[in-house]
Order: sequence, then structure tokens, then C-alpha cells
Amino acid sequence: MTKRRSLLCDNTEHRIAALRIAALRIAVLAVAVTVIASCTETAPATAPDTPTAATPPVAAESIRRVTQCVVPPAPSDAVVTMQTDVRYAVVDGRTLSFDLATPSGATSSRPLVVLFHGGGFRGGDKRALQDEIRMLASLGYAAASVNYRLTSEPRYVFPAPFSDARCALRVLAARAATFRIDASRIAIGGTSAGGALALAVALNSDIALDAALPQTACDAGAMTVPRISALVSWYGGGETRDATLFGSGTAQALAEMLGGTPTQVPLNAALVSPLAHVDRADPPTLHLHGVDDDAVQIVQAVRLDSALRAVGVPSLLVSLPGIGHGFAPLSSDAALRTVTCTALGFLSDRLRP
Repeated sequence: MTKRRSLLCDNTEHRIAALRIAALRIAVLAVAVTVIASCTETAPATAPDTPTAATPPVAAESIRRVTQCVVPPAPSDAVVTMQTDVRYAVVDGRTLSFDLATPSGATSSRPLVVLFHGGGFRGGDKRALQDEIRMLASLGYAAASVNYRLTSEPRYVFPAPFSDARCALRVLAARAATFRIDASRIAIGGTSAGGALALAVALNSDIALDAALPQTACDAGAMTVPRISALVSWYGGGETRDATLFGSGTAQALAEMLGGTPTQVPLNAALVSPLAHVDRADPPTLHLHGVDDDAVQIVQAVRLDSALRAVGVPSLLVSLPGIGHGFAPLSSDAALRTVTCTALGFLSDRLRP
């Protein structure tokens, strides 16, 4: 009897122990299920204005690529008023000037488009863009084409062209009332070297770029450069720190302007490199570049466009297959219709003439 009681007790204890183990396993399983469920819950959406490190910010606004539009014909003198050789500075006894086209009879202030000519910083003249500024004036803008000092005179190297461009912008803003300009709506752009000039001036506010032009020489004095609302680069590039991204002739012209190769004068090259100064405060930027450009390789525009968009700046690169360097910026040519229509659409969207 005693032995049977002992066996019953042992069996009971084993059952209790087994139940406890089972209960423990159930508890562990419940915890595991909870952990797994918490891991598989949908993460809360990241606020659109707080991008993570792994996901670069996306520009809130986009730039339209426009393939068709009505390209305005060359305007008559009755439609456009031209002021030529308007002085903005005097340096070394030389007068620096711009041409200004405005809508005839305009009674209100107009948004301003400022263009810089190309020529490898060695040559060129503001008159090369007279058709473009007249067209823009016929569409309701005030439009200026600016001359700047060239390296054809070796003393006018870095940063002379950039000092001149910044002074011209200050003078136009300072005389906004006289010229009927709305200084809160300014776009700048340029072709080739003029595009590089516009990019550098718009993306880098460093006053070191003013070093070649004393304040007393600039007709605007110490006034700051106005805020730029839109930027257009016609095959202007984007990276002056790497001479291998240029054709041999263009690389030589760059070295003449910088005062040495980018390797020899890295600080100068960095100061005017648009890629070195990208930040989210930069203006919306349109790049128009030929795929077959062997003077200023399109990879420069590709990198700059990507860098701007990565920090949230609206940017668009229009790449043109079969097109090289030096095409007309605002042409009625069917092969360049997208260039003209996209540029005019961009300026209209940003400046609202």
C-alpha cells in the first residue's frame, strides 16, 4: 500500500512538472509571437521634409521639359526698346557695359533675365545675344546682355570675369526703378563660358569673387548681389576642378582664365566650380547640353544636375543626342525646338512675366 502511494505521488509530481514545463513553453511562445509581430508592423511614414540619410531629398517642384511651343518671330523696334552700352563699371580706364532690352511702353516693373556670352573667357561680345534679349523683351521681360573682361588681355584673369558679372547684377538691381525692373524676379544664364560664369555667380556667394573689381569701380558700390530666382546653363558645364572633363582647347582656355591649371591653382578652380558650392538654397536650374559636346563634356552637367536634385533643388538636364557645342540658345530651328521651348517655359514658370 505504501509502495502504491509512493508511485502515485511520483506520478503526480511528474505530471505537475510536465504541466509547468508546458506552461513555460506557452509563455515563451507568446513572447516570441509578440516580438515577431512588433518587428513586422508597418513603420510610420517619414515626413516628406525630413529625408533619411539613405534617401536623398526630392525637389518639391519640378521643371517641365517642353517639346512644342510657338517661337516668337524677331520683334520690331516698335515692340522692343533697346538701350546699348549702358555703363556698369569703370576699371583701368575701361568702361564695362551691358545692353538692355525692355518691352516698349511698359508701365510696370518687369522680371529681369541677364545673359552672359560665351567665347572661352578669351573672346565674344554681348552683341552675340542681342536677338535673344530682344525676343525675351517681346515676351514681357527686361533682358540684359553683359560684357565682361576677357583673358585676351592676360592681366584680366581670375576672378575678373566673375567680379564683373556680380557688379553688373548689383547695378541692374540698384537701378531697378530707372529700368522698370522687378529686382525680386531675376534669372541669369549664359552660353559656354557665359554659362559657367552664370553658374558660378548663382551658386557661390563668396565675396572673394569680387576681388578683381574695387567697390569704387562698380557703379552700385557696396550693394549685395541680388537673389537669383532661376538659372539657365547652355552647355556651361559644372566642374572647373577637373581639366580632363574639357576638350584640349577648352582646358587651355580654362587654365588661362584661372591663372593656371586646376591642379596648379586648386583654390581658384574650387571657387568657381559650381559642384563645389551646391546647397539647398541654390536657385532652380536648367541645363541644356549636347551629348556630342567635346569642348565641355556633358558629364559635367549630369553631375551638377544630380547634385542639385540630391539636396532638393529643382533641376532639369535636357540632353541633346547628335548635338555638339555652341548651338543657338533660343532658336526656331526644329532640331533645337525642345531647347527653346523648355527654356522659355522655365523662365515663364519661375518669373511670371
